[in-house]
Amino acid sequence: MSWIKPEVAGVIIIRLIQVGFTIFTIVIAMEYLGFSGSLLRNYEENDLRGGKALFKSEYYPKKYLEDPYFPFQELNLHPYYLFSLPWRKADILAKNSDIVHINESGFRRNPMNTLSGDPDLILLGGSTAFGHFASNDSHTIAARLSSILKLNVINRNAPSWNSHQEMVALARYQDKFSVSISFSLSNDINNSCNNKSDFSDGEDYLASPEGFSDLLSLSNSQYKIKLPEYTSPKAFIKDVLLQIAPDTSKVYFFYKEEFLNKYTDYESPHIYDQIYAKPGKHSCALEPQQIVESFVKNQKTMAQLSKARGARHITVLQPHLDLLGKSTDAFKFKRAVYDGVMRSDYCKKSYCLDLSLTINDSPINLLFDRTNIDTAIFVDPVHLLDIGANLYSEAIAVYLVTEKLVSIK
Repeated sequence: MSWIKPEVAGVIIIRLIQVGFTIFTIVIAMEYLGFSGSLLRNYEENDLRGGKALFKSEYYPKKYLEDPYFPFQELNLHPYYLFSLPWRKADILAKNSDIVHINESGFRRNPMNTLSGDPDLILLGGSTAFGHFASNDSHTIAARLSSILKLNVINRNAPSWNSHQEMVALARYQDKFSVSISFSLSNDINNSCNNKSDFSDGEDYLASPEGFSDLLSLSNSQYKIKLPEYTSPKAFIKDVLLQIAPDTSKVYFFYKEEFLNKYTDYESPHIYDQIYAKPGKHSCALEPQQIVESFVKNQKTMAQLSKARGARHITVLQPHLDLLGKSTDAFKFKRAVYDGVMRSDYCKKSYCLDLSLTINDSPINLLFDRTNIDTAIFVDPVHLLDIGANLYSEAIAVYLVTEKLVSIK
């Protein structure tokens, strides 16, 4: 005889259905009557983390009414790089400012490039190499290297770029240079995990740039991305809610972050930017070695390109706060990738510098918290304040001189 009567089981099932229907009705009402949107706007207006708090501080001139880097967060379609900074003259002129100035080549100006006839250094990379959040063009890594080494340093970098796009940019650079520097790896990890491109052929295109999957699915119906494979009913329900009630879902996620302290890694606090969603596990479907092999392959090609031009190439693994939070899952996964690159045959025979190992202090003392603008190094887990850009530029300069790749004049 069953321990529960059919009548009782029926009542329980009906009550669960009623509760589920009530919750669903409340969610839909909050979403489509505008309550969630209003809560979300209020939250975002008062959310002063990272770059928003920086903009509200004394870091930038008061004349700027919005974040001066906001115009450069948009991915511009480019005929060679897929995505880039503004590259058409009208777009460049419309977005340039005293803080961020894009030159006629479509890359950030280095005002310290005043020397003529000297071999140039090429700085490749993503948004950190570009100097996202620098107080002006003079405080980017390229500018600081120029100031320290008394050499011209040419920016060939852009927000969101991974090592594949760096490789294309280096191949297209036509002038003389002596050293190419790839200040990289963070975007290769994030893009590979977030944009793991599972198409109908079942291949993983790990070097695909940020946003490529979305672009392809919109432009060519033949290559639609596979539907996600859900591991549990909870995952399915969560994805359905994200689709039908995005604002309400964001409000829920923000509530968990703020009041339940659900996420503790030094990743961006917004759930959509996180690779590592829950303590104890990460959601990247790849093994660290897969990212290592993809990244190293691009670095090898860049080294060959530079060698063919009579120059040398160095790989600089950019610093990342996750690599200082040693108890987090983000640390474990990313540390495995960084260590895998440094142990590779390529790095054993080539010039590789791991900047994630240059600071050993507690991460909380390094991250901008609205009160330490004069001492903080990081704005967020990867982007640097002026102090950080100067600190790591000095480390790169010391390495270049020590390895006799350049000489200080």
